[in-house]
Amino acid sequence: MNSEILTATRLIGKSEGSVIKSDVLPNEIEGVIIEYISVRGANQITEYPQPDQYYVLLSLKGEAQLNIRGGKNEFNSNFIVRIPYNEQFNLQVEKGKEFHYLSLRIQLNNSDLNLISQSPEEHSYLYIKALSDCPVYTEEIKSSKTTNRMILPVGLVQGFAWDLLKLPDLIQ
Repeated sequence: MNSEILTATRLIGKSEGSVIKSDVLPNEIEGVIIEYISVRGANQITEYPQPDQYYVLLSLKGEAQLNIRGGKNEFNSNFIVRIPYNEQFNLQVEKGKEFHYLSLRIQLNNSDLNLISQSPEEHSYLYIKALSDCPVYTEEIKSSKTTNRMILPVGLVQGFAWDLLKLPDLIQ
């Protein structure tokens, strides 16, 4: 698997309200579109429902407010969020602040959509968790110094699971 270095300095010299979006590892994971998004406040990014996609957000640096269904959630560095299936949401960054995050859009096939329709309640709640609170596991084939974390449990997003090996600083 390829890797890519993300930098938090890309907003230097940019004015308030600036947004920079760039693709990350295009076509590396089939059916997953990854964007690195950097926002300098005061700004708001709104994402509209896409019935053939699931949204997962991974905060990298800074802070924002995640607004969904009238609720307001603080969204700080090193958190993962699974947006409820087919829901509109927005991220609001205050004036003078920056927020950097990864947006993963998981493409759903007909089988995925069928499974979601059979248990809509399992796909209708907001999952938000600090990476440090995600379950740790070990593997016999890896060093005992290696920390693995399951940051997106199997089944939370149909057809997709994600873990981090040795929880590194994700952004430089």
